[in-house]
Amino acid sequence: MGKRDKRIKKEIDGLEKQIQKHIDKLRTEECYKDTTPNYWRKEIELKFRKRIANRVKKLNRKKGKVK
Repeated sequence: MGKRDKRIKKEIDGLEKQIQKHIDKLRTEECYKDTTPNYWRKEIELKFRKRIANRVKKLNRKKGKVK
């Protein structure tokens, strides 16, 4: 496993932690004008899950090339 693979895996772990933080905010925090529950849900779906999917795809592509 190269440095790039480790970096991508570390980034995926960080994004999953951010998703968990956002889910916790949805459950516990009161929302303000600019941070509604819909905002947190959209940020999870559009930002983090999309980036994780791209990183996983990049990691799989790299594994396919190296044999």
